[in-house]
Amino acid sequence: MKEVRQKIVAKLRLWFSYKWVRRWSILLGLIVLLFLLRHPIMRSMVRALMHEDELSKVEYCFVLGGNSHERGMEAKKMYDQGYARRFVCTGSNIPSITEAMGKPMTEAEVTAFYLTSNGVPDSCVIIVNEATSTKEESEAILQFCKKHQAKKIMLLSSRIHTSRVHATFSGVFEEAGIDMIVHGAPSLKFNEMEWWKSEEGLIAVNNEWIKKVYYWFK
Repeated sequence: MKEVRQKIVAKLRLWFSYKWVRRWSILLGLIVLLFLLRHPIMRSMVRALMHEDELSKVEYCFVLGGNSHERGMEAKKMYDQGYARRFVCTGSNIPSITEAMGKPMTEAEVTAFYLTSNGVPDSCVIIVNEATSTKEESEAILQFCKKHQAKKIMLLSSRIHTSRVHATFSGVFEEAGIDMIVHGAPSLKFNEMEWWKSEEGLIAVNNEWIKKVYYWFK
């Protein structure tokens, strides 16, 4: 029995002495390891897109343009919980669905409509029909804060958008002496921690990574 084991070990050593065998074995091992760790890796991918600050009361909550339903719902929650009493809705892009209905409205107007239709007083909602990108929103919001002497604000966007929001806004707002809180609205269409299980999650996370890389090199 001992001799049989020795022969098997000798053959294995001979087999793995070939370079191509070692290389393919390492590659196969890496593939198996990546497969076993696929879920933690994909969760890390989405965590890298998120930045969440501790909530506290602010002078203004800026609801960034895009996905007015999700962001509007979260803004209403901020109103109900007393974190903000004044909301500024931004975004000049016009969602195609409003055009198809014959009632073209900007993202800012759609978000404001949601808020006022769900119990937030008209006097608490401001519409800023400016900006088509996160970078442009940072510039428009900075000018608004300077004009109204705002020193503590909340930036509310989609949860997987918050890392890019923080990176885009933080530098110039710190220089201006404005304290900002970044807060994310959870998706209504997919679970961020299991984003790969739905088409909406796959599209959203991949698009956000493309934008994140673009902003790194911009």
